[in-house]
Amino acid sequence: MSPLEEYGILVVDDEAIVISLIKDALEDMGYNIFTASNGIDALDIIHSESIDLLITDIRMSPMNGIELAESSRKFCPSLNVIFMTGYANLNSAKDAIRYGAVDYIMKPFELNTLLLKDEDLEAYKKLGEILLATDKQFRTCSNKLFYLAVAPKYYKTI
Repeated sequence: MSPLEEYGILVVDDEAIVISLIKDALEDMGYNIFTASNGIDALDIIHSESIDLLITDIRMSPMNGIELAESSRKFCPSLNVIFMTGYANLNSAKDAIRYGAVDYIMKPFELNTLLLKDEDLEAYKKLGEILLATDKQFRTCSNKLFYLAVAPKYYKTI
């Protein structure tokens, strides 16, 4: 099994055509792809499979992509998330960052925007390891995240 086949990617969108396009492109590159059309089905997959990267639409129901990321990260703190949206706004961008986004992509987008390179895969793995190792050291205060993995000496309990 190649390293790419070991890297689990879950694509979640309520539009079947979006799932199909992303799935085909990433499978052609050799990645192990899982798909879901809603957040609830996605959570089932996250609980039963080894998922390293979640690529999700933000506007879905009954669970939106932000809620999915929040729930997923509780179960799998090292999970990396790429959000897609056709309805970008400052609040959704802030929420995306708060819940661990490694990227925020506007729809419609060029497929090459999502085509992962080896260096992306390595960077995501390292970021996931940092998130997992420091998960209990993250604190939220006044809508700001203090990343202790980067600057632990500046942290103080509030």
